[in-house]
Amino acid sequence: MGSLVYGECKCGYKKERMCLGGGMDSFETVANFPYYCKTCEEVVMHNTFMKPAICSCGQLMVRYDDPTLSKPKSEVPSEVFNWNFGGSEKLVLTENGYLCPKCKEYTLEWCPGGCWD
Repeated sequence: MGSLVYGECKCGYKKERMCLGGGMDSFETVANFPYYCKTCEEVVMHNTFMKPAICSCGQLMVRYDDPTLSKPKSEVPSEVFNWNFGGSEKLVLTENGYLCPKCKEYTLEWCPGGCWD
């Protein structure tokens, strides 16, 4: 079962209802996760199983669990989303501050919103 996650920044940027992970029928082939597209200045959902992660604009995207896209808020941040896929790989979003695609500050936060299937 996947998770619903929202993204919000203090600048007003919002990313509504992202369906992360995969459902019961798709978890072996779908692992949706937010990526950053520098060209579009947007959070883009992408199936992590599909590599490379290329935006519709043609730009190579960076997965939001990349350490360059977050700043720790606490020593041990709580997890907002956690998904194991492809054997040993893991997708994780925490309560850290993430790079906002609009204001370029590390003030984008992920908020849990439930489950999807």
